Amino acid sequence: MTQQNVKMFSNKIVNPRRLRQIVEFIDRYHQIIHEYYNIIDEELEVPLLKRRMRQLIKKDPNFFDPYLSLAECLQMDGDYFQAKKILRAGYEKAMRLILDKEGRWPKVME
Repeated sequence: MTQQNVKMFSNKIVNPRRLRQIVEFIDRYHQIIHEYYNIIDEELEVPLLKRRMRQLIKKDPNFFDPYLSLAECLQMDGDYFQAKKILRAGYEKAMRLILDKEGRWPKVME
């Protein structure tokens, strides 16, 4: 995503609590990361996989991999509206976490 695209959404996705641009963004460790990859390795049927991804999103809304997996499942079911809605929710949470109140990216983001 370009800086121009971020500015377009900056009125919705900025973090009003972060006053300054951060120097480096490092995501925190997520407790559910192992649970997520164990579920993925199980190769579950789509309905069960969707249910499990929703559970993980409730447990840790700031771990974004389940949003992507759930959206993929919804697309496989042909539910493009819900897939887009889930991706948008994850995207907006990520941007609130990463951007400052001016909508600026961190100076470094590995």
